[in-house]
Amino acid sequence: MQDIQLLLISLSKKQDAQLLKALYIATQVRLFSVCLRILKDQQQAEDAMQESFLKIWYKANDYDPNKSQAMTWLSRVVRNQAIDLLRRRNKLVETQVDVNDVPEMIDASPSQISQLEAVEANAKLQFCLATLKKEQVHCIMASYFQGQTAKQIASHLQRPVSTVKSWMARSMPILRKCLENSYEGS
Repeated sequence: MQDIQLLLISLSKKQDAQLLKALYIATQVRLFSVCLRILKDQQQAEDAMQESFLKIWYKANDYDPNKSQAMTWLSRVVRNQAIDLLRRRNKLVETQVDVNDVPEMIDASPSQISQLEAVEANAKLQFCLATLKKEQVHCIMASYFQGQTAKQIASHLQRPVSTVKSWMARSMPILRKCLENSYEGS
């Protein structure tokens, strides 16, 4: 996560294609999943990613590390772009469909309360992850959010598989306890 922060700060100071490429490589899986979750269409998610990284390229100097983490800022740019694309797509559909022909539907989008709960849960998770060592956080993120195996993580970190498994085994109870305590305090 710290590498992403440094890449974004560097990009904000100097528009460099190599920095943008490195930032894309470091964040593409997570950010693409945001687009795909919103748009539910791979081609449109790819389009949103491309447009998002153009915005990131031109607006990197708007990033303020004192206001948010790099991944939070990047996710917001990508999310907003995907939502804009979704709105444009829905606007096209609205102009082509007669409202009287469409049956009444229940709004399945998350309520404001559930969105707030999700934001709070994410903040608690970020807080608890900050209590762990950098290697432990990397292992957890790679395993749970990117679906990597211990062997893949070990290869990436150039560490023995047993070390990665040990980091995971030691960090999970700490993370679980921190999360449980943060929910009890709510």
